[in-house]
Amino acid sequence: MVINLDKDNIQRILVRGVNWVGDSVLTIPAVELIRKIFPKAHIGILVKEGLRPLWGVSPHIDEVIPYFKRRGIKALAEMGLIRKLSKGNWDMAILLPNSFHSALIVFLAGIPIRIGYNRDKRGFLLTEKIDFKEDTFKKHQVEYYLDLVKNLTQDKTVSNLPRIDIGEKRLKWAEDFLFKRGVMKDDLLIGINPGAAYGITKRWFPERYAGLIEKLLALKRVKIMIVGAREEGDFFDYLKKEIKDKIVNTVGKTDLIELATLLSKCHVLVTNDSGPMHIGAAVNTPIIAIFGSTDPSQTGPLGENHLIIKKDLSCSPCFERDCDTLECFHNITVEEVYHCVKDHINKIYGLSL
Repeated sequence: MVINLDKDNIQRILVRGVNWVGDSVLTIPAVELIRKIFPKAHIGILVKEGLRPLWGVSPHIDEVIPYFKRRGIKALAEMGLIRKLSKGNWDMAILLPNSFHSALIVFLAGIPIRIGYNRDKRGFLLTEKIDFKEDTFKKHQVEYYLDLVKNLTQDKTVSNLPRIDIGEKRLKWAEDFLFKRGVMKDDLLIGINPGAAYGITKRWFPERYAGLIEKLLALKRVKIMIVGAREEGDFFDYLKKEIKDKIVNTVGKTDLIELATLLSKCHVLVTNDSGPMHIGAAVNTPIIAIFGSTDPSQTGPLGENHLIIKKDLSCSPCFERDCDTLECFHNITVEEVYHCVKDHINKIYGLSL
């Protein structure tokens, strides 16, 4: 299916971005394709405030429109957002999320062309309804977003690898940041991301991450950098006092582009299935991803030099947020991950630890 549009008359395009960090990274190829289809158009993206830094560096976006998602009576503040969008003279809105809410906002803003998947009972709010197919959902999530945009063009050739542009100035900032915290150029920097916003079924046990860090720090030249959101700061309760003094703690201290820049300096990132995992992959950092309830064929890191640690159980993947047994994680030991890290570094860099 190709939607017939008068592309010459579409000069202003609003992209409604998704809400989660990892999902946002996975939409980068779709946004790149929108730019390819409409090379001269002004493209704006509507995203939550916390995602502004990620899209602010995109060469495919001309304008970032941040918003704060509110509930209850505070949601009335969205009328201000609707008025702002209605004054933007947008010719078309492309909705990457599946939600009813995302379609309602652009409908009320009076944007004449509204394109999105026909899901969440929102079809009557769209002018161009893209049928949702079950086999699409079984693909990698990056393809799910790309398939939506491919309905706008005959030329469907585009890279499916998300990439984040950093720039030399930010790389210099990262080098200075790490140097001030004791990381030298000859050190082997290993990133550790022990959190995941989805819930416990995406989080390998924090005490095992702590055990892994202890073993890695015993290796020559190894330095550890912990990344994550501010609410994941209680992870440090699992670290011994003498270990805390030896790690670089960035938890809750960076925006998304600063995080991406620091991850680009890591030799490898050990992580759960999470936003930082996709950010790391998008800056070409080798990933060792520990999977529990989810399926790496759908949400795994894209690109080269990535390794998945996952146990194929009869209940896996379950995609549940909660679990009484977490057997998938119990079967992944500190020793197993430790040897995977050493072997992976040796394979990529030729370094025997």
